[in-house]
Amino acid sequence: MTEEGTIDRRDWLNHQLVSVLLWKLPAAIMVVTAFLDIGSMFRAIFWAGSLFVMSGGCFMNAARCGRLHCYLTGPFFLVMALVSLLHGFDMIPLRESAWLLIGVVTVVGGIGLTYIPEWAWGRYVKRV
Repeated sequence: MTEEGTIDRRDWLNHQLVSVLLWKLPAAIMVVTAFLDIGSMFRAIFWAGSLFVMSGGCFMNAARCGRLHCYLTGPFFLVMALVSLLHGFDMIPLRESAWLLIGVVTVVGGIGLTYIPEWAWGRYVKRV
């Protein structure tokens, strides 16, 4: 538990290498593969894999330090990973522009679930 404004050393978002490996690199992979002509199945594998890594990082970080947004983004990224897989393997019928929609929902949802709750309720969940 930390006071607001202090740095929790258990928070992986405060560790540059861990933050790069768990969130920034997977996000970069998604951006790069969004512009490559690799086919829906391969895009699904890259996006779902990236989102699973990001989700797992969020779940572990929430358990480690109680970072509020990780409790929200962990399940959100997991759902988006499943949507990516289901769409990429043609298990759910979506429009031609579905990858754009999945990408926009992931970016907007991820940003919204990261900043709005912490602005409203603080950075860390107080554990009892």
